[in-house]
Amino acid sequence: MRAAIVAASLAVATLAGCAGSPARLAMQDPETLENGGQLCTAYQGSISGESREKYLALGLSRGWLTERDLRAIREGSVFVGMSRAAAYCSWGQPDHINKSTGSYGRSEQWVYGAASRYSPSRQYLYLENDRVSGTQTSNRSR
Repeated sequence: MRAAIVAASLAVATLAGCAGSPARLAMQDPETLENGGQLCTAYQGSISGESREKYLALGLSRGWLTERDLRAIREGSVFVGMSRAAAYCSWGQPDHINKSTGSYGRSEQWVYGAASRYSPSRQYLYLENDRVSGTQTSNRSR
């Protein structure tokens, strides 16, 4: 009996995830989201196209996303000047983030895809002060 309770507790904890996980945020009422970052995390955690569109409409109505952001997100693209949250909505969680801070402000490099024998390319997204400043594709030569 005790083993069953422990197993059930572990299953619930695993399914629930952390409070800020995409799946957890996608399950809560969209009206309770506090910012564009939470909105795009929930957007990435949602499964149906209908619920994804609701998140985008909410982001637009609250001023967290622009019409241009919406077009890019639907296309899976980014543009220079796009907000950090909108870029996350569009490209999703990066595999790795490299951060630096200097007199110019804060800079990040988001790395997508692991260059390997089977997948030779990586995508990089560059942000300066929470705005997209550029992208890069790196192909590993064979």
